[in-house]
Amino acid sequence: MSNPDLMKAFFECTDAYLYIKDADGRFLYMNKAGAAALGLSEAECVGKTAYDVIPKDQADEETRLDREARVEPLTITKLITLPGGERTLYDHKFPIPLPGRFRRGGRRHRLGRDRRSERASSRYRPGIVDRHFPRSPSLPL
Repeated sequence: MSNPDLMKAFFECTDAYLYIKDADGRFLYMNKAGAAALGLSEAECVGKTAYDVIPKDQADEETRLDREARVEPLTITKLITLPGGERTLYDHKFPIPLPGRFRRGGRRHRLGRDRRSERASSRYRPGIVDRHFPRSPSLPL
């Protein structure tokens, strides 16, 4: 198995929502779990922005946080409206420095699905930003 095949398999085997955005906030990549949460295929996600997939007020906040993540990684717990209903997500955004261009990566984990997630959500209130990187050692994920 080649490295790209191995990485693709790794990204597709998680229930976390993994994505990569360009400097303008357009999705360049979305894994299967993230696309399913949006009610789209992986291919349908490419080229879309937050404004195409979530309500405007939440897309405004998403865009603001994306701009902050251009400078330094950030982690936030937030309530977001998806096609399947409202979800509380633990969202970690981080810059991906590449020569000559900028990319932003992210990992979202749906809270409240298991005991470990419940412990994490009890420590993080919506809107609380954690600037530790890679993540706070006090968060048992």
